[in-house]
Amino acid sequence: MALPVTLQLLQASVSLVTGVLTGLLYDLLRGLRAVFPSDVWVRLADALICVLAGGALFLLGFVVGEGELRIFMVLLFFAGGGAYFYAFSGVLLPLFSHLCRMAAVPALFLGKTVKKFCQNTKKCFQKSKIWYMIIHNTYKPKRGKTHPAAGGAGEGQSHEIQAGRYYYDRGDRGADGLRVGHPDQYE
Repeated sequence: MALPVTLQLLQASVSLVTGVLTGLLYDLLRGLRAVFPSDVWVRLADALICVLAGGALFLLGFVVGEGELRIFMVLLFFAGGGAYFYAFSGVLLPLFSHLCRMAAVPALFLGKTVKKFCQNTKKCFQKSKIWYMIIHNTYKPKRGKTHPAAGGAGEGQSHEIQAGRYYYDRGDRGADGLRVGHPDQYE
């Protein structure tokens, strides 16, 4: 089936413009890669441009090509990208780099602020696990001292309350701690 010349001209011009716009987007991402030179950002930008270029070629064939991606459309797509790099990239890339640096200043400031906040939070909450633990202080009598309920406050006495009955310290004060008070107050 023969294609009308006007449709071929439309497909060719849209392919050429799409190639130029893809080159423009690639230069914009090159400017961002200059600002954020980390390996992760470079790989992410490269993956993004590949996905967008593939999506643009798919849409060229699906929408403009009416379901067929013709060879001249692919060739003009790459010719548009090459023409952009030859004619405009040298002029626009420094401009994009400067604009990306200017736009990245708030992002870099925000990144430094978040990093400092995380460091201070780590310093502030490094003992947060202890905050949620129930601390149980046990009473341990000092050597040679006895509890008043054991029959005296002197040294060397045993824990015998009555003959044959002993006072055992369980480590918790409980209700006796409320009635008798803290054991250290009798020393």
